[in-house]
Amino acid sequence: MKIQTKFGVSSLVIIALLAALVGGSLMLLGRAKKAAGARQQTAADLVRAVHHIRGNWLEVNDEVNDLIQRGFNATDFEQYKTAIARLLASLKKLESLDPMASELEMLHTGRNTVAELSERIDTLISTDSPEAASVRLAIATALEETAHSIDDVIEERMLRLIDATEELENLAIAGVEQVEKFMPVSTLAILGMIFLVMSGQFALILRPIVQSVQKLVFGAAAIGKGNLEHRLDIRTRDEIERLGHEFNHMAANLGGSYRSLEGAKEQVEATSQALKGELEKGRQLQQDFLPYSLPQPSGWELAASLKPARDVSGDFYDAFELPGGLVALAIGDVCDKGVGSALFMALCRSLLRIFSDQTHSDGLAMQIGDQQLATNSGDTNLLHTVVLTNSYIAQTHSHTNMFTTLFFAILDPVTGLLRYINGGHEAPVILGPGGIKARLTVTGPAVGLFPDIGFEVRQTYLEVGDILIAYTDGVTDARNPSGERFTQERLLALLEKPISSAAALLDTIEARLNVYIAEAVQFDDITLLAARRTRASDA
Repeated sequence: MKIQTKFGVSSLVIIALLAALVGGSLMLLGRAKKAAGARQQTAADLVRAVHHIRGNWLEVNDEVNDLIQRGFNATDFEQYKTAIARLLASLKKLESLDPMASELEMLHTGRNTVAELSERIDTLISTDSPEAASVRLAIATALEETAHSIDDVIEERMLRLIDATEELENLAIAGVEQVEKFMPVSTLAILGMIFLVMSGQFALILRPIVQSVQKLVFGAAAIGKGNLEHRLDIRTRDEIERLGHEFNHMAANLGGSYRSLEGAKEQVEATSQALKGELEKGRQLQQDFLPYSLPQPSGWELAASLKPARDVSGDFYDAFELPGGLVALAIGDVCDKGVGSALFMALCRSLLRIFSDQTHSDGLAMQIGDQQLATNSGDTNLLHTVVLTNSYIAQTHSHTNMFTTLFFAILDPVTGLLRYINGGHEAPVILGPGGIKARLTVTGPAVGLFPDIGFEVRQTYLEVGDILIAYTDGVTDARNPSGERFTQERLLALLEKPISSAAALLDTIEARLNVYIAEAVQFDDITLLAARRTRASDA
């Protein structure tokens, strides 16, 4: 049976019981009031009847007296008979209202005597003899005695009827009071029956439902704790039992799914471990592409750092010696992140080293196309390196849509001359003892976007005490837990402070970034490259 049906049936039973109890109570009260009213009406009718009898009897007495005093004339006798008829009618009505009136033998006897004497008087009135006069006198005396006797009976009955009337009224009032007293009792009985029915409803319907719901709650908690073998035993023959079956079916499906997930998890973990191993190899290989140590020309301090956002990085830096005592400096940021960027970074770094080592030749000059080369050999070598790297990537790997920003420079440690090309990279900063001296802005596009595109070579000098600091956008784009960027303004403000060495400068920047990032996830690779001229060359 459905829960809705159970509640409907039980509710109908409660309503029926309430209707029966309330209707019965109202019916009893109505009957009691009706009976009390009937008793009061009967008592009032009896009182009126007795008063009529007494009045009629007084009238009869008056007529008897007139009849005796006037010598039994015919006119008085007719009046007497009329009074007797009224009396007899009142007595008959009294008998109909009060059955006990029929038990008044004296009243009946007096009534019969009066009737008999009335007949004799009627006979004697028509006879005019001496005997008739004496008989009239005897009859008059008998009538007077009978009248007195009946009068006494009427008086006694009058008192008895008054007492009976009062008793009837008292009984009626008592009956109403009993019914009114019964009403609170009946109300309590109704409430008790409601309580019993509701208790029965709870015991028969609600209690099994509550227990079943508790089983469902405990079962859900057990499933939540990982006990997928937990099953419910609910037998209520309603929707709750069906829900229990669905719960058991769900638990069985979850168990199968969990076992499948466990197997998949083991495979994923195995694959993950393998990937981690491969990524570790890739990370180590990428580290091998970066220089183990940086050249330290006389009178110069070079320092660099790279902190990848993932296992491998798309940023790179390099510093290597060239013929003639020159030093090449490079820092770049490959688009995107991850393994693809790491491989592209390795390619760019290798191309820069390969093309930098080559000297100027006609074969290489022809591959540059219409690019106008400077007559200075340093500018030519720098431009060769960047143009050839760009052309190779744009022509060979254009389908990958990969490119890199690049700052590539050739430093003459003796003179402090720095020739550079800035291919779409963040502008490096030259710091002097008094703060920021210059920024090396962009001189060409990012490397790898288009073949045969022009780059401009620029130059500057680093004096004793100057520091060249180059960085990738991972520094200025670093995010704090609120998602706010570190910004170039914060970096430049930091660079205005006095610096003792290139390594100290990198440590200061890294420490400030670590505090700013805090518990946030590192947004991008962070790469720094610094070159500080500590003294003039001995050459």
